[in-house]
Amino acid sequence: MPRTLVTGATGFVGSNLVKLLRRRDWQVRCLVRDVSRARSLEEAGAELAVGSLNDADSIDHAVADTDVVFHLAGRVRALRSREFAEDNIEGTQRVVEACAAQHSPPVMVFV
Repeated sequence: MPRTLVTGATGFVGSNLVKLLRRRDWQVRCLVRDVSRARSLEEAGAELAVGSLNDADSIDHAVADTDVVFHLAGRVRALRSREFAEDNIEGTQRVVEACAAQHSPPVMVFV
């Protein structure tokens, strides 16, 4: 059974991806900031890893022992360009670095 991490799992695309993967019997871990917004993911059988794209340690923990990482998280709008860059550029860089640091790096799918 493939083991995967989904970032952005509380969004429209991410939540539907989680449901699809669970129907196919994949083990799914979701990196979430707010557990209260992720109840449907738990109900679908996903494991929740609380963290943020701004926290390299939480990303490292979430990526550990996965075969595939689906990186869907990102900010679509921000009041300041710095917030946009932190999530969309630096956050993605942290996910890539966490994948590369694994003994057996997972396949990363960036959406």
